[in-house]
Formats: sequence, C-alpha cells, structure tokens
Amino acid sequence: MFSFLSKEKKEAKARLRAAYEQYGYYSDEYIEAYLASIKRMNPDVHYTLCEIYTEMERYDDAEKELLSCRSGSFMDDISTGLSAICRIALFFAKQDYDEALSVYSDRVRFLDVHFKNPARSRVAGDYYMYAASLCAIAERKDPDSSEKYEDLIKKYYARLREWCDVFPRHRLQFELTQTMVLFAKGENEEAEETFAKCRQSILDHDFKYEWERENFLKRLERSRKLLPSQ
Repeated sequence: MFSFLSKEKKEAKARLRAAYEQYGYYSDEYIEAYLASIKRMNPDVHYTLCEIYTEMERYDDAEKELLSCRSGSFMDDISTGLSAICRIALFFAKQDYDEALSVYSDRVRFLDVHFKNPARSRVAGDYYMYAASLCAIAERKDPDSSEKYEDLIKKYYARLREWCDVFPRHRLQFELTQTMVLFAKGENEEAEETFAKCRQSILDHDFKYEWERENFLKRLERSRKLLPSQ
C-alpha cells in the first residue's frame, strides 16, 4: 500500500511539473494537475487558487476561493497576510482601487512587517508592487499628502530592489512596478517611456519558459488601466 501511494504521489507531482513547464502557472491545465496533486483542501490551497484565478481574470472563481477560507487556526498570521494580499490583488485586477486601498490601509502596519519575514518571500514582491502602486493612486487622490506617499513609494521601491537581489530572475518586476506607479500618478509621458523600456526588457530577457514572457507582457499591458479617468 505504501509503495502504491508513493508511486501515485510521484506521478501526480510529475503531471504538475509537466503542466507548469508546458502551460504555465496560470492555466487550466496547471489547475487541474494542482488539484489532483493535493490531499485535501486547506486555506493555502484556496489562496493559491485565488491568486491563479485572479491572474487568469476569472474573478468570480477567485472570490469563491476567498470565501472558502476559514480563519482562527494556529497559523492565523499567515492566513491574515495571504487573505489581505489576495484581496488587494483581486480588487486591483478588477480596477476597484478604492477597495484595494481600503484593504491596504487597514492592514498596512501588519503587512509591512509580515512580508519582511523571509518565510513570506514568495509573494513579498507582489505586495511591494501593489503597495507602491496604491500609494501612487492615493497621492493622486490627495495631493496635499504627496510627501507622505512619495516616502512610502520610495520605501517599497527599496524593499522591492532587495527582493529582486534575492530573486534576480524576477528583476523585471521592479521595472513593471515603476511603470505602474507612473501610470497611477497620471504622469503619462514618462509612464509611456518606462513602458517601452520595460517591454523591451521583457522581450530581451532569457526566460526559461515562453509562457513567463507572455505573462509579463500581459501584466505590463494591464498597467495602462491605471491611467486616471479623463
């Protein structure tokens, strides 16, 4: 029985790896293989699915995964952090920036400490990207507080640089974040210049899998949605 289960587990992992390499993280094929590889549903699985569905623009499915989570476990800090970043990402993707700002504002002190922990490094880069962009939106809405938000953006830039030093293959995320921040501020001319440079960096980058390039280009194109409404 033990050898049979071990073989089944190895086969599930092999299918997951194959789906990742061929189709990418954000694909129906990966989701199917991922669900087949897990023993039981738990908050981490729901948050992972929420992240994937959000990136795939399957927002209803992402919301369902968030609603499926339950708090109150001994890992509540982890759940709190994952819940917040998933909600920020979902609201951000839906262009509901007021709601994203609300989640960020309510949790910023906790999240700034939470994502400094090396154990949270997998999603720390995304948090700094969203936080800097949300601060740019807040600055646009409240120009009298410009100095405060500029200081926060600088802080998140610094943390993102540190994160990119640890994960150099994700260095493009810093260029992407700069583009997002400029669009969010409404500095369109500079944003377009940075957009073009970032796009060329993505095209020139030596990705291991082509789907990674396609995903970065998709995220870059979405940065234009941050332009203020005319």
